[in-house]
Amino acid sequence: MSALDELVASDEDCLRLADVFLASVHDHPSSHGHRLLQKTIETAQERARALGALDRSDDLLRRHLVASWDFLAVLARFRFDRRGTPVRLLVDALAGEGALDRLQTFVSSLDQEACWRYLECRHVYRKGRMASEDGSASECVADAARSLLELFRSWLRTHALDLPGTDAEVVVGPLDADRSWYEPDAHRVVLGGAEFMVFDRQDGPFVNCAVALRSLAHELCGHAVQNALSRGLPLPLQPDDRSDLRPAGLPAAEGYAILAASLALACARDRGSELRLSATDQDLLSFMDELTGLHHGVPALVKIALLRAEQEKGFDASGWLTSVAGHPGFGELLLQVEPWSLRTLLYDASCFFGQAAARAAAARLEANGLDRRAVLSRLGRGAWALPVYAEAMSDG
Repeated sequence: MSALDELVASDEDCLRLADVFLASVHDHPSSHGHRLLQKTIETAQERARALGALDRSDDLLRRHLVASWDFLAVLARFRFDRRGTPVRLLVDALAGEGALDRLQTFVSSLDQEACWRYLECRHVYRKGRMASEDGSASECVADAARSLLELFRSWLRTHALDLPGTDAEVVVGPLDADRSWYEPDAHRVVLGGAEFMVFDRQDGPFVNCAVALRSLAHELCGHAVQNALSRGLPLPLQPDDRSDLRPAGLPAAEGYAILAASLALACARDRGSELRLSATDQDLLSFMDELTGLHHGVPALVKIALLRAEQEKGFDASGWLTSVAGHPGFGELLLQVEPWSLRTLLYDASCFFGQAAARAAAARLEANGLDRRAVLSRLGRGAWALPVYAEAMSDG
């Protein structure tokens, strides 16, 4: 068995046990299962470190797996002993030592005037919306989705950005779905129906597709492309249907998709008139690019505050957030997050740290002369753990 085969086999051992443990810990916290999983992870790490000198690609994979197993061990410990496992340990295991401090620094340094301008821009779309269950909206959304997809794919071809994976099937989900997603097994993008904003106008329903355009770029040019570009790589690097068992790769996957979502603004600036997108729509897309961290950094910190309140006797979640941000006002936000969810914390933290890593990697590649297609092609290969991400995405 080759060194690479040994690494992949060890990973499969870890995933097999993690699949059972993580799926059943809310039914019964098996101390035997936890010990068995931790021992299997330790054995895998020992095997990986004992392999000796490897070539660059195999060594990167080894370090990726060690980082992935490290995080999986902390995640399992957290699920087994939520009160006794500090949340800082969980966040730092995902994004590196000092990750929680970096998150706090971001929130404390938010440009409040820019945030307010974004909130003002977003508020424009709250008035005149038709109810999603309105039957007259359904056909309009279907027509708008077909036109949007045709135009976006045409724009991608024109700019040589029709990368592998952009041939994925695209369908519209339920009209009340306010999020979109990618299904790797079916190679299908599902656009949330509610992301097509339908307004009641005198001449009939009008569909604004600004948000849907961004979601299409995120899912199609992000997740679907990464899935396609990662085929042929070792299984631990593929963002497949077992991504929940490889959460260390989530920041790379979400960071890449957020980077790809910025194509929506470029498309809107080129062909927005054909989609009936206004200057305000383009402003909205620009704000969504610039303030991506606002959507994920603040929610992640709020969830961390709630967890600390659960773990630490006398901890004042609202007071702590006030001290970090430099202003009050988090009471209602804290109430909205109940019940507390580990899944959403990992998602928001992964988006926050992943988009920072992806943007930094893209800037380095662009500085070395790579064009946009080459950058997206490079960064879409593999859902790497953050401790090795920068090196794996380098131009070397």
